[in-house]
Amino acid sequence: MTNFFNDFKVGIRLAFKNLGSVVFAVVAYSIGLGLVALMLALIYGIAKGKPDYQDIDRLYHMRWDPDTQHLWTQGNQFEQWRIHTFRDFQEAQSSFEDLSASVNMRLSVVKDGYANLASGLSVTEDFFRTMGIKPHLGRLFNEDEGGPDSPKVVVLGYDYWMKEFAGSRSAVGSSLTLNGIAYTVIGVASEGFDFPAEVEMWIPRVRGVLEKRGEGYGYLVVGRLKEGVPIGTANAEFNTIAKNLEATYPDTNTGFVSVRIERLDSMYIDDNLQTQFNIMLACSGLVLLIACANVANLLLSRTILRTRELAIRSSLGATRSRLVYQMLVEGLVIAILGGIGGWGVGEYASRMVWDFVVNGNGVTLPSWMHMNIDWRVMLSLVGVTILACIAAGLLPALKASKTNMNEVLKDSGRSSTSMSLGWFSRVLVFLQLSFSLGLLVVTGAMVKTVTASEEYNPPYEKSRMLIARLDLNEASYPSGPKQIEFRRQFKEKLDSIPGVTAAGFSSAFDMMYNWNSIFKIEGSEYDKKEDYPTVRNEVISNDYFEKMGIPILEGRGFLDTDTPDKELNAVLANTHLAEKFWPGESAVGKRLKDVWSDEFPWVTIVAIDHTHGFGQILWRPSFPKDV
Repeated sequence: MTNFFNDFKVGIRLAFKNLGSVVFAVVAYSIGLGLVALMLALIYGIAKGKPDYQDIDRLYHMRWDPDTQHLWTQGNQFEQWRIHTFRDFQEAQSSFEDLSASVNMRLSVVKDGYANLASGLSVTEDFFRTMGIKPHLGRLFNEDEGGPDSPKVVVLGYDYWMKEFAGSRSAVGSSLTLNGIAYTVIGVASEGFDFPAEVEMWIPRVRGVLEKRGEGYGYLVVGRLKEGVPIGTANAEFNTIAKNLEATYPDTNTGFVSVRIERLDSMYIDDNLQTQFNIMLACSGLVLLIACANVANLLLSRTILRTRELAIRSSLGATRSRLVYQMLVEGLVIAILGGIGGWGVGEYASRMVWDFVVNGNGVTLPSWMHMNIDWRVMLSLVGVTILACIAAGLLPALKASKTNMNEVLKDSGRSSTSMSLGWFSRVLVFLQLSFSLGLLVVTGAMVKTVTASEEYNPPYEKSRMLIARLDLNEASYPSGPKQIEFRRQFKEKLDSIPGVTAAGFSSAFDMMYNWNSIFKIEGSEYDKKEDYPTVRNEVISNDYFEKMGIPILEGRGFLDTDTPDKELNAVLANTHLAEKFWPGESAVGKRLKDVWSDEFPWVTIVAIDHTHGFGQILWRPSFPKDV
C-alpha cells in the first residue's frame, strides 16, 4: 500500500513537471468531454426523457394509420379522431382501462379585472384518471362534470397556480372568466403535469355537443392499457372496430380500417429526431477521440524525453508494472482535470443552448424536458473520463515500458531516440486526421442544413414590426359580422396611433405557422390521394401586402369585395407554388379546390407575390371568423 501511494505521488509530480503541456491537454480534454456532456444532457433530458406519469409504459396514443391514407375516400377526415370516432371506440373496445380525448384551446382569462391569454385543454371527463394524475390541491373532474347543465369548472396547472395565485389554497373555489364564461376553480393538478406541453388549465368537454359525423376538431386520444393485455391484441381489436365502423358509416369512414397505437412518449420524440440526436452524439464522440489522440501524442512526446529516466529507474529495480502505473497516474491526473473542465463546459453550454433555442425562440416543450447536467450525465461523464484516460495514457505507457533499457543506457545523449515510437505517433496522427475529416464532413452537412433553413429573409423589415395575438371569444362576438366589425374598428384605431405606418391582420406569425390543405388543380387527374399537392394557407387582411411592402409580381392584390362568399373566391399564390405547378406560364386565373370537403368551392388565383422561401402558400382574404 505504501508503494501504491508513493507511486501515485510520483505520478502526480511528474504530471505537473511541464505545466504548459498539462494545460494544453486539460483544455483538449475539457472541450471534448464538455461536448459529450452537452449531448448526454440533450439525450437524457429530451430524447430519452419521460413524463413522470403513473405507469407511463401503459399509456398509448392512437390515430388513424397515415400509411393507409391512400385508402381514405373522404377529404373531411384526418389522422386524429373526431369526437364521434372517439366515442365509438370508447364504447366498443375492451383492451384499455380508460380512454380520454383532448383538444387544445386558447383561453382569454379575466382575473381581477385584467385579461390574459392562457393555454388550455378541453378534455373528456376521464382524462386525469387515464393519465394517472392526482390533485395537488382540491379535486379533479368527476363523471358528473361536462354535462350540458353541469356547473362550469376548471382545473389549474401547478405553475399557473403558483404564478397567478402565489400558491394560495384560497384559489380553489375562486372564479375565473374564460372566454367570457364564468368558471369555478375546483383543483390544482400535481406539480410537473402540463400535458401535452405547457398547458396551464383544463376544462371538461361538454358532453352531448357533437358535431356532424366526420367534422369538427381532431382530438388527441390517450388510453391506459389493461395489465396483461399485449399491445398487439389491442391493435387487432381496434382494427376490427375500425372495419365495423367503415361498414356502418360508409359516407365518412370508407378506407379508415387501420389504427396506429403508439407509446405516449413517442409523440414527443420520433425516430427521425432520435437519429439526429445519435448523429450529434457521434460527432461529439469524434471530438473526444481527437482530444484523446492529441493527449496521447503529448504524453508520448513527454515519455520520449524521459527515456533515460525510465531506464535508470528500471535498472534500480522498478518493475514494468510500476513504471506503467506511474505514467498512467500522470494521464489520470490530466483526465480528471479535463473531466472537471468538461463538466464546466457542458454546464455552461447546456444552459446557453437551452436559453437560445427554447427560451429565445418560444419553443413549446413539456415541463419534464430539460438539458440539465444531472446525476446520469455526471455518472456517464465519469465513465467517459476514465475511458479517455485509458485511451490516451495506457497505450503510450505500455509502449514506453517495452523499450530496451540497456540500449537506452548505452546511449549518452539525453535526447536519445532509441525508444522506437515513431510508428505509434504516426498512427495517432493518422487517427486524428481521420476523425477530424469525418467530423468536418458531418458538421458541414449539418451546417448546410441549418443555413438552408435560415437563408431566406422575409421581404419586409422585421425590425420595425410589432406582433400581437388577438382572440375574440364567441360569447362576446358570436357571429361573423360582429367579429369583422371589431377587426375593422380595431384596425382603424391602430392606424390612427402616431408612429404606426400600417396595421393589418394575419392568421400566422412571420408567414411560418399556417395550416395545410390538400388541393386538386383544375384540369389535372390524380390516381391516389398522395398525388394531390399540399398547400399551406394564410388568411390576411385585404391590404396586407400593400401595407407590408411585399411586391406583387403579377396580377392584383385583394379588393374589399374579395371575400370567401363571392363567386370568384380570389386567392394569391406565392412564386414557389406558381413555378412548381405552372412552370413557364402564368398562374393568374388558374383554379384550385380544397379536397378536404366536397362543399369547399373552387378558388381562383388573382396574383403572384414575392414570398418564394416559405414553401407553397395560398393567401386568402379575411374570413368572417378569425382562425
